[in-house]
Amino acid sequence: MKFLRLATPFFILICTFLTVYAQSAQVTAEALGQANLRASADVSSELRGEITSGTRYPVIGRSELYPWVLLADPATKQPLGWVFNDLLD
Repeated sequence: MKFLRLATPFFILICTFLTVYAQSAQVTAEALGQANLRASADVSSELRGEITSGTRYPVIGRSELYPWVLLADPATKQPLGWVFNDLLD
């Protein structure tokens, strides 16, 4: 029981550190050449635009079932669209 009382504050400190670290670590992606931005994670969904290599975009979401990622505008952090993962670095 004494060990548990001593370990609990340490555990809370480690969890707090990992939470802060995870929030500050931002995953980004860049097009390997050019890639289409889609309204949803599907090749037949509405085309929203295109990205090209040279700009890193924040990844703000991932499809649970398919290899697609949701990218955001680097300046505003607003969602841009979905891109097939194999077209990104």
